[in-house]
Amino acid sequence: MTLPSRTPRPADDALALLDEAIALHRGGRLPEAIARYERVLLGYPSHLDALNLLGLALAQGHDHRSALAAFDRALVAHPSVAPLHVHRARSLRALGRAAEAASSLMTASALAPSEAPVWSELGSALLDAGSPAAAALALERAVGLDARRAETRNALGCAYVSLGRSADACAAFEAALSLRPDYAAPRDNLARALRTAGRVDEAIARFREALELSAQPGTHSNLLYTLQFSDRVSPVEVAAEHRRWADRWADALRATHRPHASDRDPERRLRVAYLSPDLNQHAVSRFVEPVLGAHDRERFEVFCYADGPLADATTARLRPLADAWVPVGSLDDEALAERVRADRIDLLIDLAGHTAHHRLLVFARRPAPVQLTWIGYPHGTGLRAMDYRLTDAVSDPPGATEHLYAEELVRLPETFSCYQPPPDAPPVSGAPASLGEGFTFGCFNNLSKMTPSVVAAWGALLSSVPDARLLLRARALSDADTVERVRRAFASHGVAPSRLVLDARTLPVPEHLGCYAGVDVALDPFPYNGTTTTCEALWMGVPVLTLAGSTHASRVGASLLTHLGLTDWIASDPDDLAARGASLADDRPALAALRATLRDRMRASPLCDAARFTGHLERAYRSLWRRRCAASATSPSEGVRE
Repeated sequence: MTLPSRTPRPADDALALLDEAIALHRGGRLPEAIARYERVLLGYPSHLDALNLLGLALAQGHDHRSALAAFDRALVAHPSVAPLHVHRARSLRALGRAAEAASSLMTASALAPSEAPVWSELGSALLDAGSPAAAALALERAVGLDARRAETRNALGCAYVSLGRSADACAAFEAALSLRPDYAAPRDNLARALRTAGRVDEAIARFREALELSAQPGTHSNLLYTLQFSDRVSPVEVAAEHRRWADRWADALRATHRPHASDRDPERRLRVAYLSPDLNQHAVSRFVEPVLGAHDRERFEVFCYADGPLADATTARLRPLADAWVPVGSLDDEALAERVRADRIDLLIDLAGHTAHHRLLVFARRPAPVQLTWIGYPHGTGLRAMDYRLTDAVSDPPGATEHLYAEELVRLPETFSCYQPPPDAPPVSGAPASLGEGFTFGCFNNLSKMTPSVVAAWGALLSSVPDARLLLRARALSDADTVERVRRAFASHGVAPSRLVLDARTLPVPEHLGCYAGVDVALDPFPYNGTTTTCEALWMGVPVLTLAGSTHASRVGASLLTHLGLTDWIASDPDDLAARGASLADDRPALAALRATLRDRMRASPLCDAARFTGHLERAYRSLWRRRCAASATSPSEGVRE
């Protein structure tokens, strides 16, 4: 798609200046090219080529705000030129304004309906904006117009993953690879699709294959995350792979370590910054929001570095809770590290670990004197530059897990997190069994947590409670192949298909929580427990049966239940799980009584006491800062632990 010539031919001197600007632009001399484009526009303020090329040069120089202004100026004079809308959308996406980008691309698609690249970019923007169904339609249109674009097939696969259409997603990624065998993204995404469908061991093999063919830190992080779902990979192996990630991608950045030279007063007001891609409608926000609201602003100045492409109603609610809200999605790792230094952040807290869109390579540059990782990821990062990991004594029993982490563990005195229940949660309902609907176990976790060990243990539990059924809610169950695989897995342990209730609906939060009305007892998967799903179940009055393992990921359920005083619901092994489940299911009056009081019990517990939890957190921050001040007296150029 090319720009039409729709403005008068400028005078020869202006034309020569434009040619000169274009030559400089092609040579990569962007500031000089920009200056000449602006000189052309002084004489010809509506000149299409000059406006468009000025915007492109500014965007190439990462000044997307100025680029956006240039494209907006061009569109005032030339509203029907589709490429201008496309270029405007690219700058909007770079600024994290995905919904506006999608709107611009919708206009472009109406102006150029036969242009496959426009539909492809529209689909990608809609994905960023959190509209996978609309994205899939746009990307299918793009494939129909041009089936040879591997990038479109890859984006379509991502849309299908978001919709739970695992088989279609895998087919799209395979098609992208057949078009471009050296294309790394679909190889990585194929592994992610397999993980989403619960095919974890296949996903691990694919991630390893992708790393061999095209090593990327994001692919390696995906492998680390996926290893924790497997019941066939030991904790020591998982820890070793985290260390390899740091060896390969982070340790080379030690030369860039440069925390700001902060005031070493141990008692002054501290600048604390939370860095996350998930400050929107995401599980992490349920644990961040109560802390942001409860921080003591006289002692702490709170920054939020919002790194995600999607801003929504949750973002709008979180924004005023911070002293400084800084969108950083358009900054690369080095620029973000410089921003942290410029803001003179004392404690920088990671809320992502190795999950999607993390910024661990910012932490690897050590822009802050004290760096911590907390919530959002059930393991350490592997980084030597990450000083501490926040946890508690149940999730990480003293002396049991230290060898698995590069970070020093800081155990908060009670729970490691604080949960904010959704304000629109429906009231607690009566249990299905007490209403004559039959006894129902349930699990609303992703299928990636449904390991062979889980299926075997839950199969034994269902055998010990012969009148019970199992309700599974997961988006991946919208895929027919996945449903059949789940039914076969349980059938191999004696569970008839009629005893499985499979629900793939994507529902608003109140309706989703309302589905717990159909569950008597929730089951916690292992070795990767639920966290948000467990809190949701408990808030809806549904007790949770968990199996405590040997790692943080497999002990979160035990931590949550311990702090509710429900240790009878913590099993030590699969046989104990089946025995406890059968015994608890047999005492249905006791279950009904617990259900009626569980929300009040949770509200009164440390799990939902924001002021109490944040007080513990702030005391930990202050203690770590004092340590840093003491250490810097003898090693002023280094961080706390290096």
